[in-house]
Amino acid sequence: MTTKKTKSAGKTKSTGKTKREVDAPRVADVTELVQGNREQTAALFAQYRRVVKKESDALPATADMNREERAVTNGRILTDEMPALHTMLDVIDAHAAVFASLAAKDHGRDPDRVETAPARHALELLEALVPLVDELAVAHRRAADLALRLGELTRSVTTPAYAIGNANAAVNPALRSAMAPVNDYYRGRVTRSRPRTAPAPTK
Repeated sequence: MTTKKTKSAGKTKSTGKTKREVDAPRVADVTELVQGNREQTAALFAQYRRVVKKESDALPATADMNREERAVTNGRILTDEMPALHTMLDVIDAHAAVFASLAAKDHGRDPDRVETAPARHALELLEALVPLVDELAVAHRRAADLALRLGELTRSVTTPAYAIGNANAAVNPALRSAMAPVNDYYRGRVTRSRPRTAPAPTK
């Protein structure tokens, strides 16, 4: 006697879900992955505080900058600029007397002699860090693109639904009530985005 297997709308018998639902990543899995990456990133910057700070007294205890510091920093160095900076430090060493005025600001230990060791070591550390910075930049871009794709998928349903819901809310009190939190949110955003009118000058 043979048994005949049947399919039911593409669903698996054990779960009752479609293959697409079974193959889809679980939110818990994504959350766990993101948390793991956050912990690794935190560990990286903890390492900066322990190792880099120990190696160079001229570096701050934290790498974090505020918005103003980031806007005015002169610390942006191009990868192909680094050999020229190494040469510049060599020139300083070879003609120290010419650059004696830098002794007070070279982050060295001798206030009367120009020292290139701190700047040279910072440049070497930067060279070692560049591959990670580049990799993180690519990872950030790809994660941001993924977030936008997920946002597109979400809005492909919610944007037309918002229009349909509001079009029908006038004749459907229950729907109008259900839509109220959504409308409150978007009206609040419009209010917050409006430029504030400057107060009239007092006479």
